Amino acid sequence: MRVLFRGQMMYSLEIARLRFFIHVRLANVRVQLLKTTAHPDDGTVRVRWCVAGIPVTHAVKFWNYLPWLKRGTGSDNTQ
Repeated sequence: MRVLFRGQMMYSLEIARLRFFIHVRLANVRVQLLKTTAHPDDGTVRVRWCVAGIPVTHAVKFWNYLPWLKRGTGSDNTQ
């Protein structure tokens, strides 16, 4: 995906918006800067990055890790 921004202020606003939406959709977020290149011929700076995380819906399943909330396996002898 290519997005063009003119000026440092617009770039910083877009980064803030991106961070907000990433934290809404993902948990345990990692942002890794892959490559930054400057192109003086057309006056641009190109940045490549990788965003990784787990979906929030998986992160809220904490009850799977609480032993006192686990249900039985059905092998108990209730009649």
